[in-house]
Amino acid sequence: MDAGLAQFHLLLIDEDTGPGDVVTLVHTLLPHASAAEDGGLRLSRHSTLLGPLPISAADAGALGVRGAGTVFALRSPVERETEPPPDWMSSRDGLEKAFPAGLPNRDEGRYFGLLVDVARRLGATIRVADDASSPARPGWASGGVKLLTPDPEDAVNLTVYSTYWLTPETLLPVVQHTLPGAELQAGLAEWEGPASGVVDDPADPVVRDELTIEERTRLHADADQFDAEAMAGDPELEGYGITALLPGSAGDVDPENPPGGYIEILVRVEEEPVPALSGVDRAGMDLVAYEVRWMDSLSQRFVGDRSPEFDSERRASRRYVERVAVGVVEATSGVIVDEFGFLVDRYHL
Repeated sequence: MDAGLAQFHLLLIDEDTGPGDVVTLVHTLLPHASAAEDGGLRLSRHSTLLGPLPISAADAGALGVRGAGTVFALRSPVERETEPPPDWMSSRDGLEKAFPAGLPNRDEGRYFGLLVDVARRLGATIRVADDASSPARPGWASGGVKLLTPDPEDAVNLTVYSTYWLTPETLLPVVQHTLPGAELQAGLAEWEGPASGVVDDPADPVVRDELTIEERTRLHADADQFDAEAMAGDPELEGYGITALLPGSAGDVDPENPPGGYIEILVRVEEEPVPALSGVDRAGMDLVAYEVRWMDSLSQRFVGDRSPEFDSERRASRRYVERVAVGVVEATSGVIVDEFGFLVDRYHL
């Protein structure tokens, strides 16, 4: 074993996972990753993912990762925040425990995060690099080895990408097929004008004295022309949302915090690049994002300390998120990407 291997962050691969799976997932998130001269994938000018590197049983024992036969090693600068994470910090992946002296940032932070996302997708474990500036907290493993195993069940939210735009009236029945109580969000209600007192009263002497009759007449004429032109064309809708309580939340419930949470479907024209779709030719057409996301009632999605009730909510919500996403795919001929940026096969849902 390379004596320096323990100084790298290691992605541990078991015999059920092919090294090619790791490479494919990395390319999904980083389409620009290229082959490095000394093997592995060059992630950036400063960072490389080395591997696959086979290790013997003796090497695995020395690293404190018995059972691992293959690893990928992240070679990157050691770049940490100068202050330790606050005592109240509790992240779902436990980064504050792995790096108690300072969280990784810059290149190390970006690509350690990449390892975490890949490990979550594969159900794999990361061995955090030995680092004298970031000692292990008690209880991680024998010998102070720090291991992170991100929870694959955290990948709940799904986004469907398509070149087809579904109007609210078209998408709502698709969602209601799975969630009968789904409704358009209140922002789409017909506007009845500003509330009383919001617009200045022309009879107000302050307002009356600010403009001459000629100026007021011209402004009204310009406003009338603008309104006429706007009314003559189809209204432009840049995005909208649909909300549904999870089944079992009917009755007198707090709409701000229903038991089980609720599901939102947010529709927008995607303005940011989607790495997983970088190779798709859209012939210049806009990409529409249909984001199906679960909002849990316990506010525990992004924390490390979770209750058994949260796990039950998460299992129940995933079924509905997946069913809604599949319905949207069928209606739009789209593709599904999970909340960590990986492609999802609709037939595996």
